[in-house]
Amino acid sequence: MTKPRCATISAQLTQCFLQFSLHTCPLVIEKATIDAEVMRLTRMKKQHAESQYQMRYRIKSLGESAQIADRHTAGIREDLRTRTSTRGDDFTMTVLKETFTDRTKAGRALVFLAAAMKPFTTSKQIGSIAGFPITLQRLEVRTSAAIHSKHTYDANVSDNAVGTIASIEHALGSLDDRLKEGEADLTLYHRQSEDLAKQLHQPFEHEEKLSAATKRQQEIVTALDITKNQASAKVDEGAEQNAEVVQEKPDAPGQKRNGAVGVVRP
Repeated sequence: MTKPRCATISAQLTQCFLQFSLHTCPLVIEKATIDAEVMRLTRMKKQHAESQYQMRYRIKSLGESAQIADRHTAGIREDLRTRTSTRGDDFTMTVLKETFTDRTKAGRALVFLAAAMKPFTTSKQIGSIAGFPITLQRLEVRTSAAIHSKHTYDANVSDNAVGTIASIEHALGSLDDRLKEGEADLTLYHRQSEDLAKQLHQPFEHEEKLSAATKRQQEIVTALDITKNQASAKVDEGAEQNAEVVQEKPDAPGQKRNGAVGVVRP
């Protein structure tokens, strides 16, 4: 193949490449923009799905917490119905089957029992107050009194008899505040669960944008494939035409193939 023919083929290829580039350049630029938009919206949709999952988990957790709070408050209400008054002259307490109406004497009896306990031990029922049984538990140094009912309410047992009874009566008096706290928690759990439930089934707000961008992305990919195939076809067509032009001519008289000159015999 001679140099002029090579130059002709090269020029045709260059022309096809330029035509392909001019036609596809806007599509390539648009595709880069669409690809970025699809990635951004897809990431947002995944975040939305993760948020929905977290809300479902939170709603389930709130439901479980509400059930616990409901049982807790029901127990406190029953304890309040069981509790008898120990205020003022209504005070009465039993320690080892002995009934006390004097707080100081009742406190001394508890302090005496606590001092006799070995570390890390728990007593059986040692008495009762306000309609509830009482046990003592001693750790290494500290001793506590446990008031048993639907729930257990703890009080401190110190060396001070009056302070020990005051701690027990404070624990008994805390039932009202515990009930209010439990009811407030229950109301909060229900309200949070309802608020999350309203957001749970909300669709992805950019779903239409994502669908449109994905559709356009596929259209561009298809268009680029068609253009690329057309350019390839033009290149192949040009190559075939040039191949026909440069086909080798028949050998001239006195010549052999590959350009060798034949020897003429005399």
